[in-house]
Amino acid sequence: MRISIGTLAVVGVVALGGLALQACHGALAPVRATPFPADLEYLSPDRLRSSMWVLAAEVEQLERLLDRAEELDSAVMQTQVQGALERMRGAARALDRPGRDSQHPVLNENLDRFVERIERAQRAASHTPPNYYPASSLAGSCFLCHGRAATAERSEPSPERWAARIGG
Repeated sequence: MRISIGTLAVVGVVALGGLALQACHGALAPVRATPFPADLEYLSPDRLRSSMWVLAAEVEQLERLLDRAEELDSAVMQTQVQGALERMRGAARALDRPGRDSQHPVLNENLDRFVERIERAQRAASHTPPNYYPASSLAGSCFLCHGRAATAERSEPSPERWAARIGG
């Protein structure tokens, strides 16, 4: 019996397809579910997304607050800015585990500095009078990589608003 090269190619493709299907849905699914060795902390996509979504929501809230600095009562503004920064710090700390390594290289490289910047913004916002410049630059730095949603009502703050942000 003689087997042609074409027949071998078809058998090979079918076998590889079967292995791929088995890897995704069958007995090899546990191998796919743990893509990193046990000594690396795997940050599940759900945990990463949830903490990152909290950060994103708080950055947006912080931007809205800072844009309305002249409209809000000073004490209310300070309390709300500090609350947003505290929630950001909590979300960042949820990602910051000793010995952690994630599948997100930018996160690995910059998370410690980001937490430090949040804490610096918290200290500056707690001064009398509060200094919101570190909070504003922190929020702006997120938009460097992640962009800013283009909305019709979003515009560049006036010089007076910028002065209010930095406590001037």
